[in-house]
Amino acid sequence: MLGGCFYFDERMARLEQNFGNLSKRLDDAEVFKSGYRKAAIEKGFNDPAIVPVRLVYQDTPIKNPPVADTKGKIANIDYDVTYELFKLSEGKMYFRVNGHIGNNKFEDNIVPVTLLFDRPVDMTFVNASSLPRFYVQVIARPTTNSVILAIGPKGTDSKT
Repeated sequence: MLGGCFYFDERMARLEQNFGNLSKRLDDAEVFKSGYRKAAIEKGFNDPAIVPVRLVYQDTPIKNPPVADTKGKIANIDYDVTYELFKLSEGKMYFRVNGHIGNNKFEDNIVPVTLLFDRPVDMTFVNASSLPRFYVQVIARPTTNSVILAIGPKGTDSKT
């Protein structure tokens, strides 16, 4: 029985160490995102989602697709939209979009967006003048094969 207790104590110690490492990594991720979030806000975004993206070769499937959750209220319209980057091809990013804007619900909309490094790109997937506009912008390129995206509405009233 003593051997079993020792084994249990050892496993608990490893579990606590792994949990501590995970907590540190999560804290580091929040620091990472908060710095880029500040840069995106300076570029005019209103509470953006920050998404690190590893650039892959053309038409290579993206393992563990990056996801951006945007939620809030702009121009008195509630929104809760999820963007999943599932493909990079021929200079475009392809997002799968789900969620709602106001009373409008959307499921599995595919939105192709040109990959630009110098300005925001409108990625609004429904053309209605009464709804807010959503944008994506590369706000940093920390390495040659990665970018940081900001996704969300811009300004205090993102309608155009």
